[in-house]
Amino acid sequence: MTWFRIDDGFYDHPKVKALPRGAVRKGAISLWTLAGSWCSRYKTDGLIPAHQIEEFGSAGRDADALVAAVLWHAPGHDCDTCPDVPHGHYLYHQWPEHQPLKADVEKRQAKARERMRKLRNGEHKEDEPTADVRELFAGTAGERAP
Repeated sequence: MTWFRIDDGFYDHPKVKALPRGAVRKGAISLWTLAGSWCSRYKTDGLIPAHQIEEFGSAGRDADALVAAVLWHAPGHDCDTCPDVPHGHYLYHQWPEHQPLKADVEKRQAKARERMRKLRNGEHKEDEPTADVRELFAGTAGERAP
C-alpha cells in the first residue's frame, strides 16, 4: 500500500491561495488530491494522463488552474527541477521531493514480501524478537494485568 502525502500546511500555501476562490479552487484542490492518490496507487511518479481528469469528475479548468498555480506542469513547461511532460499528460511539480518514487516503493514492497516469506517459513533470525500476537492480546485488559 502506498500513501499520498499532503502537508498540513497545504491549505495555506501561496500556490493554493493563488487558485481563484470559489468553485475553481474547490475543483482544483479536489482534482489535485484525487489525482495524487491515483498517482501513488499506480506508481506513476506524478504523471497523470489528461483523460484521467474526466474520470475524477473534474473539468479542464481545474487542471488549467493547477498548471497556472505551478502545482502541476503541462507539456512544454519551463521548470528546471522537473522532467519534460509527454503530450496528453500533466505532472506534479517536484513530485520526488514530496512523494516516494516508483522504484523506492517497489524496493520497499519487495523487502516486506521477503521479510514475510522468511517469517512464514520460520527463517527469522534468532536475535529478532518474536511474539505471538494472539497471546499478547488474549483476554481482557484486566486478565493481562499483572
